[in-house]
Amino acid sequence: MALVRNPALWAGLALIAIGGGNWLNGRVKIADYDAVIAQRAQVEPASSPEEFPNLNERTATTLLAPLRSRVSQTSYDEGKRDFYRVVLTGGRVLVLIGAFLVVAATYWEHRREAATTA
Repeated sequence: MALVRNPALWAGLALIAIGGGNWLNGRVKIADYDAVIAQRAQVEPASSPEEFPNLNERTATTLLAPLRSRVSQTSYDEGKRDFYRVVLTGGRVLVLIGAFLVVAATYWEHRREAATTA
């Protein structure tokens, strides 16, 4: 029963719970953003400016500048996917540390009980 009073056990269980949530959330969100990015890749690009005879170089540059900017919805989605990869990795690390604490707390209490009975 002394194991229940060990703070390392409770810290380990808390880390496992938090890390497990991050791990699960990261996996789900990565799958969501992978689907969104794959769907955007399948969309046909807009018509090229060569098909419009009244569009000259100056108007094409002005009108198409927002479409050619580096910050687009796809890069935003890729950034969010990368963020959730970090969340996933952090969750795995927290679960690993939590499992180590639970095993260590169990081992310490077992040794302590063995020393008191001997």
